[in-house]
Amino acid sequence: MEIDKEVVSAGKEFFFVPKDERFDITTEMDGFFLEKQIRNMILLFLDAYDKTYVPFHLMTKNFISFKESFNKRMEF
Repeated sequence: MEIDKEVVSAGKEFFFVPKDERFDITTEMDGFFLEKQIRNMILLFLDAYDKTYVPFHLMTKNFISFKESFNKRMEF
């Protein structure tokens, strides 16, 4: 999930993001997007931090609950 469509375009153009149905970058910002997609995910990579703060949407109870349920699902 990426907020900026230009970042997605740059990734595809300069970093050779593969065209593969198993690899999808979305700009959908629905608050429940991650919850709807959890069954399809095997990796959740976050790169959303700034030196001065953590983005608000990553500190909500909803997101923390999602992250914990994702982590439990991926335990071996």
